[in-house]
Amino acid sequence: MTPLYKLAHARAGDKGEHTTISIFAYDDQDYPILVEQLTTQAVSTFFADLHVQDVERYTLPNLSCIHFVLYGTRPGGVSSALTFDAHGKSLSWRMLDFELKN
Repeated sequence: MTPLYKLAHARAGDKGEHTTISIFAYDDQDYPILVEQLTTQAVSTFFADLHVQDVERYTLPNLSCIHFVLYGTRPGGVSSALTFDAHGKSLSWRMLDFELKN
């Protein structure tokens, strides 16, 4: 198992009740591994404790990037969330701990 942070970095944003997370491969050769393993189901399972309503995935091969939209991560938005540090950047750091299969 390899943590995602060894192969990629992340950017994120808060959009009301939703979170966007983009994962960028450091090396273009690793992008297919990310596409194969970072599925909507895998990301939904990884964030299961947040009770995410839905996950959309957009692949951007020219940028070696996968962009995710996680719906319902913070009911009422960041300012209403009762969870500790529910901002998108915190969730993107957490996602970098995703374990990739070798």
